[in-house]
Amino acid sequence: MPLSPKQVRQLRALLRRLAAANAVSSIPGGAGKALEAWAFMVLADAARNVPGWQVTLHQSDGSLLPRGSAFQFSGAPSALTSAAGGACFARLRRTIGAQRTLELHNGIQHLGRSGARHEWDIALIPYEVAEAVRTGNQLYPLGLPILGIECKDKPRDGSSDEMRQTLARMYDLTHVSMDRHPWRKRIMDPKLTVGVGRRFTQYRAAYKNGLFGILRIGGFQRGARELSEYYHIKQFGHVTSNNLLTRFRLQNEMANILGSIDRYY
Repeated sequence: MPLSPKQVRQLRALLRRLAAANAVSSIPGGAGKALEAWAFMVLADAARNVPGWQVTLHQSDGSLLPRGSAFQFSGAPSALTSAAGGACFARLRRTIGAQRTLELHNGIQHLGRSGARHEWDIALIPYEVAEAVRTGNQLYPLGLPILGIECKDKPRDGSSDEMRQTLARMYDLTHVSMDRHPWRKRIMDPKLTVGVGRRFTQYRAAYKNGLFGILRIGGFQRGARELSEYYHIKQFGHVTSNNLLTRFRLQNEMANILGSIDRYY
């Protein structure tokens, strides 16, 4: 389903507030990608409104996005690259207290313990890891992000199978054992030169200490709700019909993550 006229207006306003191009042509054409773009910018704008945090938009090579330029959303599962022309991202920097810098990405793939790649429609990762991956030409971060959101542009209620797919992705990305590398962190670059974040020894604890969720046009079936509640996966349902509430929930969740960011380090 395409974005509603209200969501299109919201997305254009969010782009404008972050000094990016905001004409109708700035909105991704595909319905699913438009939903991802809307959710991404809602989260970026929410971070902008958290006291003590600064948000800037950047091009794929890490350079600052020139004012008034188009923010390029990811059109397909992507990597972190030092080359220009790829998907843009938002950088979040804390200006009060201990310095923390994070990056919010769209469509980025992560490496799992199995060696498989897993895409998050929206992911929040530490700057140190992202920069090590970019400059080392390593393409994909290894491990579990601080925030991971899946966007489902589907009017039907999400099933248990759909929730299991998200849970399987999270399982493969979560490092709970110290057998291979005693210093192992939550998320690292593939060469294990930079690691950031606390490592929890239980999967549910790792999932609880982060923001993971599914955002969808429809709702969730009972089995999907039971799985999500047990494994601390947030449900953001009925986005079109309940747009305002979903937006507020996303904003509050982002504010909560940034307000407690030190516990992840």
